[in-house]
Amino acid sequence: MEFIDIDKDDLSKYPKERKLLDVGYQLPITLIASKPAFSGQVDKMKAYLTLKKM
Repeated sequence: MEFIDIDKDDLSKYPKERKLLDVGYQLPITLIASKPAFSGQVDKMKAYLTLKKM
């Protein structure tokens, strides 16, 4: 798990994540296995079920 602070971290290290911001994904953006899984408020049960499938 990694937290990226878009105000403080160097986003050039995160090109995929930067593209998500550029196309308008709502913060926070949660990625699972390097793919966007949630945008905006995270539903804990949906996150749990998504991770359980892995």
